[in-house]
Amino acid sequence: SQDSFGVHTDVPDTEPAEKGIKPIKSGWVLSDRDDTVKCRCVACEVNYGEWRDAFAATPTSVCLRLLLQRALANNWRIVTADVSTAFLHAKLDDDDVIYVEPPATDKKPGKVWRVWRALYGLRRSPQYWQEHFADCLRSIGYQRSVADPQLYWHPVDRTIIVAHVDD
Repeated sequence: SQDSFGVHTDVPDTEPAEKGIKPIKSGWVLSDRDDTVKCRCVACEVNYGEWRDAFAATPTSVCLRLLLQRALANNWRIVTADVSTAFLHAKLDDDDVIYVEPPATDKKPGKVWRVWRALYGLRRSPQYWQEHFADCLRSIGYQRSVADPQLYWHPVDRTIIVAHVDD
């Protein structure tokens, strides 16, 4: 999936040093869940950037309880969904320049990766995904709640979406 999403490009390993940036290490993580094996390249970001920038809002419990109560009282249909490889859909900001040392299986002599998308393991990836998802919803007419930033509604379709980042 990384190739199809354009997650990174190979650059000379001298480029990060010229810009004063230290490449982040990465590795493959395998998970076996529901009889499905997933393999993800994960950045091993530690002490990189500001901690205050590394967050993704979650829906409040009050929002969830009220929405479920209204859904039950009005016999609304409730649907859940999961976005496959969610973080890879989100592009990094232009001013975020991140270099990653490829996992040992993907190393090419004299090359590192310039990352263009929210790679798993980057602290701000949940935030990037959240911003990307919000932009997508706004582009099709959804409005974001002021009280709970994870609640979106469509004034014409009368649909409600509550988003949660859990990857």
